[in-house]
Amino acid sequence: LRSQWAAGKSDHDRQMRETQAQHTALADVYQEIKSRFSDDLKRAMISVEQSEKDVSTTVKRLEAQLESDVKGSLEHTNSLHNDLKVAFDTLSQKYHTLQTKFDIEVNARERLTMLVNTEQSSRI
Repeated sequence: LRSQWAAGKSDHDRQMRETQAQHTALADVYQEIKSRFSDDLKRAMISVEQSEKDVSTTVKRLEAQLESDVKGSLEHTNSLHNDLKVAFDTLSQKYHTLQTKFDIEVNARERLTMLVNTEQSSRI
């Protein structure tokens, strides 16, 4: 009976050692997977943070460029507006000058016509 018990205990101890070895091997695999996952996760987080910085930098650059472009367009539009205003004022002055000359010429022709008619009437 003792020999059977000793054989059973020996078999049990062997199974316990094998189970412990398997457990240790699984724990090592788990730690390796966890370590790799953690490293991959850290790299992914760093990549995401860098991408966020890149996007933020790009957005700021584009906003600054857009603001500059809009400001430049507004200045150009204001310049064109001022140029058109000057051109309109110049044309308006020329129109009034021509209108005045025309009025003077019409008055002169009317007077000349009256003088010619008066002269012809006095001859008759």
